[in-house]
Amino acid sequence: MIVSVDLGYGYVKAVNNQDDKKIIFPSVIAPGGEDMFEGNAVGLDLNGLGHSIEMRSVDSISRNRLYIGDLATMSRGAQITLSRDKFNRDVSLSFAMTAAYLAGAEDEFTLAIGLPLAYYKKQKEDAKNALEGMSIKVTVNSGKEKQITFKNVLVYPQAVGALFYHTRLPREGLIGIVDIGYYTTDYLLAKVSPGNIIPLSSYSSSVEVGMHTALKLFANKYTDNTGKPLDLLGANKLWDKETSRRHNVDVDKIKEIAGYEAGRTIGESISNAWSEQMDFIDTVFLTGGGALEFYPILKDQLEITEMMGEPQFANALGFLNMAKLQIQSLRRVNENGKSTAL
Repeated sequence: MIVSVDLGYGYVKAVNNQDDKKIIFPSVIAPGGEDMFEGNAVGLDLNGLGHSIEMRSVDSISRNRLYIGDLATMSRGAQITLSRDKFNRDVSLSFAMTAAYLAGAEDEFTLAIGLPLAYYKKQKEDAKNALEGMSIKVTVNSGKEKQITFKNVLVYPQAVGALFYHTRLPREGLIGIVDIGYYTTDYLLAKVSPGNIIPLSSYSSSVEVGMHTALKLFANKYTDNTGKPLDLLGANKLWDKETSRRHNVDVDKIKEIAGYEAGRTIGESISNAWSEQMDFIDTVFLTGGGALEFYPILKDQLEITEMMGEPQFANALGFLNMAKLQIQSLRRVNENGKSTAL
């Protein structure tokens, strides 16, 4: 089995190679306490609010309980991380285990994950070493306990993943991929010809601008209007509301201003990075969790921008395609001897 997990700073997404199931939850974690309501015993479906995960090492009976996703956002101990070296943190393991469990993984399997383009070269081996061989007993939402083992970990660059997902690329020309995530926006130029795709490394990297930029601007403007500090979690909660009843603030207006400023920053960063090639680019494909939010702004700046299908899952689906191709290639190399089955 192959499970592809996009460990985004905003959302964790997962797919597998055996069915069409898609897993998604916010990248928020909190210490798990005892369920004072005893869950279903009193008719409450608390798991519908998010996920509760219990993990223990294979040779231990001691369990670590955590809240993940929407359930974590309602905890006093909720936390998100914008750390560049997130694979050196336990939270990434917890997210990956939760996603793999929900995606149907059990026993040994191949895990495909990604890194922002700017971090990929330096952190690829660290990410692989942090997760590969990890084996833990896992229970999610009081379900069956399963031993999950990351037998092999394949690490790919973001945006390249989206490139391998997209099935309607032109036969030839110069194309751009702009992958807007929560913390980073990855951009990539590729030369396409019949049967060949060549990424141009000189015009491919990451900028630390994304949805969190809009949320920080939103939080600052909210504080200016109310005098009340607002952290990123609070900004996330208010982002989809039209008004703040308590303070009678036009949240929708603040959101519009913050989104426009962040979108313009993303567009200007991409235009600067591709300045020498802008006249020759045929199409820019927009993807990532922030694609829907920023599409109108970037379309206004770059008229050749098009929305990629399933933008939030494009990288996860692309990593899955890349993993399949890599495994097939390894098997062909070993077809005259013992097959290597990842």
